[in-house]
Amino acid sequence: MFAPKIAASLISSLWMVSLLKVAESGNLDITLLLMLFFPFIMFLGLVAPVMVAEAVINSISVKQAFWKTFKKSHKIFAATLMLILIFGLASIPLYAGLGLYMMGYSLFVLLFGVLSTAALLIAISFMIYFLPVTLTEKGAVKSFFSSSKASSGHKFEVGVMMLFSFVLLGIAAVSTGPLRTLGFAGFVLGRVASSIVGTYTVVITPNLYAELRD
Repeated sequence: MFAPKIAASLISSLWMVSLLKVAESGNLDITLLLMLFFPFIMFLGLVAPVMVAEAVINSISVKQAFWKTFKKSHKIFAATLMLILIFGLASIPLYAGLGLYMMGYSLFVLLFGVLSTAALLIAISFMIYFLPVTLTEKGAVKSFFSSSKASSGHKFEVGVMMLFSFVLLGIAAVSTGPLRTLGFAGFVLGRVASSIVGTYTVVITPNLYAELRD
């Protein structure tokens, strides 16, 4: 059950480390080439929870869930592109505040941009909380609406689950702090720990969605 998210984390970790190392070397061409893989990395990040959701909903093995998810890869990729667009738009206040601050405006402008983007990202995370589950049933656009509808109609339950998820991820991040001294290996181990925690929260989500929908 943990394999999909761990595999996705290992691939994304390798990509991030490679991107940072190439960027530090000043090789612009390779840096841009690696950045082109960003949609694919995000796609893997969404595929993993969808696979887990498929396995939980249908009570099937990870291998069977993989093939069911593979058949839906086109709509998962469409959802990935939508997420990139949505998160990109949500980041505008941050970059606008940073740009204005660098032009000589007060620190308040930067803080306003940071807080605005943070608030938007939290709101978006709330609305797409059930997205991995809804993608097992519907197309990309309808999945967003279904997830948003379920979250909006049960704010308290979803809010509690999001808080629970943040606490678990926070604990994972703190507990893996000492691993950073191990360099790349520590970074990867930290990502794996976060993946295990993330898988646990994804396992809960389909059951919660079914209960709320009923």
